[in-house]
Amino acid sequence: MKKVLKTIFLLIVIAGIVVLGYIFLIQPGPRYQSIYLVPENAAFIIESDRPFKAWDNIIHSKAWNHLRTNAFLSKLDSNIRSLDSLISSKRILLKLLGSRRILISAHPYDSRYDFLYVIDLKKFSKFRDVNKYLQKILGNDFRLTQRSYKDLEIFELYDVKSREMYYFSLLKNQLIVSRIDNLLEASIDQMDDLIIGRDLNYIEVSKKMSGKGLFTIYINYRYFNDYIKNLLGKTNDFVSSISRSLYYSGISFDINEDALIRLTGFTTVNDTVSSYFLAILNSGKGTRSILDVIPKRTASYICLGFSDMVTFYENLENSMGEEFLAGYQSAIQKIEKRLKINIQENFFNWIDDEIALVQTQPSNLGKKNEFAVVFKAKSRNIAQENLEFISGQVKKKTPVRFKEINYKEYKVNYLHIPGFFKLILGNILSKLEKPYFTIIDKYVIFSNHPQTLKSIIDDYKSGSTLANSVEFYNFSKNFSNKSSVFLYIQTPLLLGNLEEFVGTQTWLNLEKNKEYITSFPQIGFQVDNADDLFKLDLAAQYYEQVEEFKPVSYNIEDILTVTVDTGKVIKEVEAIDLIKESEIIIDDLDARKHEEYFKNGQLKLTVGLKNGLKHGNLKEFYENGKLKIRGKYKENLKSGVWSYYNQQGELIEEKEFKEGEEILR
Repeated sequence: MKKVLKTIFLLIVIAGIVVLGYIFLIQPGPRYQSIYLVPENAAFIIESDRPFKAWDNIIHSKAWNHLRTNAFLSKLDSNIRSLDSLISSKRILLKLLGSRRILISAHPYDSRYDFLYVIDLKKFSKFRDVNKYLQKILGNDFRLTQRSYKDLEIFELYDVKSREMYYFSLLKNQLIVSRIDNLLEASIDQMDDLIIGRDLNYIEVSKKMSGKGLFTIYINYRYFNDYIKNLLGKTNDFVSSISRSLYYSGISFDINEDALIRLTGFTTVNDTVSSYFLAILNSGKGTRSILDVIPKRTASYICLGFSDMVTFYENLENSMGEEFLAGYQSAIQKIEKRLKINIQENFFNWIDDEIALVQTQPSNLGKKNEFAVVFKAKSRNIAQENLEFISGQVKKKTPVRFKEINYKEYKVNYLHIPGFFKLILGNILSKLEKPYFTIIDKYVIFSNHPQTLKSIIDDYKSGSTLANSVEFYNFSKNFSNKSSVFLYIQTPLLLGNLEEFVGTQTWLNLEKNKEYITSFPQIGFQVDNADDLFKLDLAAQYYEQVEEFKPVSYNIEDILTVTVDTGKVIKEVEAIDLIKESEIIIDDLDARKHEEYFKNGQLKLTVGLKNGLKHGNLKEFYENGKLKIRGKYKENLKSGVWSYYNQQGELIEEKEFKEGEEILR
């Protein structure tokens, strides 16, 4: 980064000298587009018509002023502010260059990537005595030489202190600069090829993006996958898939006075490539209403919208190759024949225009419990009727047995068809392996764990849904209510979920930088089809102070008021810890007993079950094998005498319960 900043400064000086050479001008010929000089293997291109305004807005924004206090970013900030000071001291250069278009493109070079800089000098494009003026400005710290390439002069600027070389040349009205001589020569070669600048897919996107935002990033997907592989050190399957399906993206960046960051843009699509992603985006839009049922404590929410499920399903089949389609249809037919059902009639026909994938705030249920899939139904009754029919067929044709249970007036049922959701809707639903389901209003909710459904029912009953969140309502105004794909993230909540999915060191780094990550507590991303292009919208709101997101439930230690001396509080907390019961999560509603074990294999607890409820004797143990708690449940409620023991096995307390309420003696 330090080298990039230094290059930018030298670029400013070089360009400034060229512009000041106006007094020595030879009248230039016709203007030449900057993009014509960018070699075809650019992974991405950054373009700005107002580079110094963009620079000033970003480094003096509230968001950057906070982020720069981060240990890693503080070093970068020091370099940036040093460069900012140098730039500010060259006010005459700013006035001359401030409104000129600049392109910065990234290219592969010797197993890494480096940059090419192209500045449109407009009429200030030819001058005399460049050596004299540059040497005078830069002093003895730089040595300037020159050579010829294809009848053009390439100037070589050697930094005596760093021993680095910078190369630049003038082509018509354009100044090109790079630290790599081969890259500069490749730029000159483009005068004959004009590959990117004449690519119709690039032209189509650039027409939409011209002059928008502080700057625009163009992604060249033909080479972007190699860039990500180089950056990460390995291939990313998602990026590989996207890169095969897309040509170019143009994305503008802007930040307003309220520190709302907006990215908007368009993408050209490779229609000849089969893609699940394209099947969604070519199936129309859906209205987001599943918000009415998913919790406020949602960490991430992906909404897939379409005109109707049948249209999406047809597009999905059309996107498959002939060989894959034949195998897919064969697998569907086997399920239909085995269970005597019709997937189209009994499943797809009742689905309306929206599916949502939801991950909620951690609540000690385990990572699988945090995932749910919600289908919006055209009619609750028709959905219920068809799902009951499918469930009935599963019970008839397979050995699976599950008794339907009621929870707060809502039925929880079980649909055991291994691989069903992955088969009909692809890898995006591959996590849904053993789905329980319930129906709330006109929304059918599936999850691998019944406890997730219970917690969603609890939130819905209490009105604690995303639709009732003032924060989400205000943030969602940045987007249309109808879309093909919509992603919403609450970073403080998502961060808590990531511990289950990342390595120890990565998690420690995330925790260390939590203050900076959560300073953007809401992020939204929307994709739609617009005139055969994909329209992209992203918004991230920065806040100087983000309120802590409280967990769903509290331990008594969290609400203990310290009003006595420290020694007494410690003893009270130790006693509370001693008798605190472990939370019991039931993930199999057909089981008759639930057991948990410590990492060393020692039994932690055992409890009887009935219809997914705790029912029968409970025993909980310490890791040393000593009994901790002995009690009894009756239909999920504590009943009878409960005994509590310390780690030495000594009885310290007994309580008596009736229908879950303690009987005070």
